[in-house]
Amino acid sequence: FKYHKIYDLMLHRHSVYNETLDYIERQKLSGQAFVIRPKKKSNVSRIEKDRDKLIALYWEGYHDAEEQFEAMMNYLDSDISEEMS
Repeated sequence: FKYHKIYDLMLHRHSVYNETLDYIERQKLSGQAFVIRPKKKSNVSRIEKDRDKLIALYWEGYHDAEEQFEAMMNYLDSDISEEMS
């Protein structure tokens, strides 16, 4: 097989993806990361070409992040305060 390394990576990518999600969640729970992610699962495919769907998804993400802004600023302020003490 000519591209065996790519094959191996693709064969295990779901495991690496799940491990990454677990790592992010652990970082969030320990206070080491502030995570902004969509509130709900998107119905837009990874190769979506419908401009209206993509624009709607953009604004959905924008509003999700906007709702988290105050919490994010509090997180950043508390992190900075801890570093200075």
